Amino acid sequence: MMDKDSYRRIVSDRENREDNYREGVKEYYSLATPGYLSGWGTSFHFPPFHPGQTLEEAITTQQHFIAREGNFAPGMKILDAGCGVGGPAIEIAKYSGSSITGVNLVTAQLDIARDTAQRQGLGDRCSFVEGDIMDLPFENDYFDAVFSLEAICHTPNKHDAYSEIARVLKPGGTFIGTDWFCADSLDSSDYARLIDPVCRTYMLPYITSIQELEGILKSVGFAVEESRNVEDLGSMEPVWNILEGFANSEMPPGLSDRDKFSFEMLSESFAVTATAARQNAFLVGYWKSTLPEG
Repeated sequence: MMDKDSYRRIVSDRENREDNYREGVKEYYSLATPGYLSGWGTSFHFPPFHPGQTLEEAITTQQHFIAREGNFAPGMKILDAGCGVGGPAIEIAKYSGSSITGVNLVTAQLDIARDTAQRQGLGDRCSFVEGDIMDLPFENDYFDAVFSLEAICHTPNKHDAYSEIARVLKPGGTFIGTDWFCADSLDSSDYARLIDPVCRTYMLPYITSIQELEGILKSVGFAVEESRNVEDLGSMEPVWNILEGFANSEMPPGLSDRDKFSFEMLSESFAVTATAARQNAFLVGYWKSTLPEG
């Protein structure tokens, strides 16, 4: 566990975030996980909403969509690249009948994921492994499919991350997911003004555009079937409203110094994310790709 000054030094600029990626991500989630669990649940991703949905319903709808579009089915071995506390892996395993392995850098989150899977009777089909997306601890051609929900944005080398996913995926397999992106047309000054604060407050080395995503996926061997803003799948307005509501809320009394720092960090990150999204600089993107056979 770092002191506040050490963590602030790591997140202060892109070079520090890249050089201290693993330590920074672990510390970020040490600070952020309790807040996410209490306010967002066990699935730490931003879902598009359909009319009348609650946050929980929107999250579940998105996970079921990923499972259907990925053609996940009983008997399949699937990787969740950046599994968090296991919410998506557990729900998708339950919905699709598949067996899912989650990989994640953060030991404490993996402990939560394993405990939750056991309590829900899915310990035989959901396993969770400590590891780095850029250096996956699995054999070549091991998984039938891979999904990732808003996790690869934490990696300092996107090419290495997608290349590793291609390595462990069987030929003919699907790689599908969502992640955080900047607008294709964003210039350097707007990136610095709107996107860098998002990266700094969430411990992201940097984020790419969807257009750049397509290029990287193709460069490591994937055929991209589709890529788009998740706004095409539903409204993100409720997400930005939730973030702004938290950012504008008062700090609860009686918090420890560390919890106060966590609250302040989350408040700032939610505020800058909503601002960047409303100015069309930040978005959540979706892709579906396959690894050709032969």
